[in-house]
Amino acid sequence: MNKISDLFYLRKDILFFNNGSFGACPKPVMDVYRNWQIELEKQPVEFLGRRRETLLKEAREALAVFLNCISDEIVYVSNATTALNIIAHSIDLQAGDEVLATDLEYGAMDRMWEIVCERKGAVYRRVKTKLPLNDDEFVDNFFANVHPDTKVIFLSHISSSTALLLPVKQIIERANQKGILSIIDGAHVPGQIPLDLTELGADFYTGNCYKWLFAPKGAAFLYARKSKQDLLKPFLISWGRKEFFSNSPFIDEFEYQGTRDLAPFLTVPAGIEFHKEYSTYPVKQNIRKMLEYTKNELSKIFNTKAIIEEIPENIQMYAHPLPQKINGKLLKTKLYDEYKIELPVSTQNNVEYLRISLQIFNNKSELDILFARLKYLLTHL
Repeated sequence: MNKISDLFYLRKDILFFNNGSFGACPKPVMDVYRNWQIELEKQPVEFLGRRRETLLKEAREALAVFLNCISDEIVYVSNATTALNIIAHSIDLQAGDEVLATDLEYGAMDRMWEIVCERKGAVYRRVKTKLPLNDDEFVDNFFANVHPDTKVIFLSHISSSTALLLPVKQIIERANQKGILSIIDGAHVPGQIPLDLTELGADFYTGNCYKWLFAPKGAAFLYARKSKQDLLKPFLISWGRKEFFSNSPFIDEFEYQGTRDLAPFLTVPAGIEFHKEYSTYPVKQNIRKMLEYTKNELSKIFNTKAIIEEIPENIQMYAHPLPQKINGKLLKTKLYDEYKIELPVSTQNNVEYLRISLQIFNNKSELDILFARLKYLLTHL
């Protein structure tokens, strides 16, 4: 049997510790992806004109089972950013209304909310997070900042820059009690940690399928609870519900958007099957051990404390704060240019973080090479 790494197209000269940015689609799933593209080109009119609705319905149903939700509560979109823009531009915010978030959100989404709120006269406010993270303190502190003008709560399920798993379920439960809309950015969640959308209870949720669920680029979903679907308005108008392709206005409006490549969406079931076969509990446990090892080693190398005491179950990402004396961007550049080590450095609240995200193709010996290179570079920066 081939090594796990041989199932991916990743270059052998690169140490790839950045699955979290764009993922890596395995060869068997890429084969399915290409087959769908070829199937389209064999008879484009039949594929898009006669088979599209059934094919997308089957792909939605497979994803809905994986996410434990109703299939007409989700639609496929290209990425989580697209889904969140649909939601943000749809919500009827009035002057003085508030969107409350944390200071750990993805920068592009901060920018989106700032622009949307500015246009509508609303307010986008971020609650400062105390680190190391304590779930109960986090929830209490967050809701201490909720006031009567708070109409929307926006939260990352897993923070991109810090890799922190946030207690979104507790936040959602309190938001539901207060009648506040909950919008969750789960860009890093599907395939990394178990996700039960029905149990979670968010009004809106989005996740990418190409980061941790092994789907090709351009596959993500927008989830909208049935009772909240009428709040959403597509910013791309096509035939939609005028043609009544299904029994769901939500599906009609957001799924039919003119001519586009459906192959990424139709390949998601293959990504799910690959995930079931290879991203097993023992594999996840091994990744967790490697991340604990990483946390301990980076604490020694940089002489800085971790922002989390223990790596949570199933998490495949870890971000370590860099000392102020280190130029994180220069470190990242040298790691790649001199040693072909791919990992990101991001800035959150004026702190630079070195983030390592591990997938099933990574191993401990690769980490040891990284640590050796880091130790050398710290004496030569």
